[in-house]
Amino acid sequence: MPLDIKGIGMTSQRTRDRLAKTLVEMGIKSEAVLDVIRKTPRHFFIDEALASRAYENTALPIGFNQTISQPYIVSLIYCYIVIIHIFNIFKKNFWPNFIRTCYIG
Repeated sequence: MPLDIKGIGMTSQRTRDRLAKTLVEMGIKSEAVLDVIRKTPRHFFIDEALASRAYENTALPIGFNQTISQPYIVSLIYCYIVIIHIFNIFKKNFWPNFIRTCYIG
């Protein structure tokens, strides 16, 4: 049986879209990250009593003295990981070719 991730009220798609809009206003520009935020049913990962707060831009308790991270922080970390990955690809692939072109001909 497939999971119903639509949600209702404060767990609805409209609420997830509002969180994505908040992240855009805070400077997150990656459509890939925003798309994941829009599609991820965050309310599945927290206690049912906190489901109405699932799409607030805040860390929430998940038990055992742990929290589910603030969406802005998760988004920011993901954006930095992508930038670092692209830089490493550039460094490994293009730098040697650039040096070879400039100094060897």
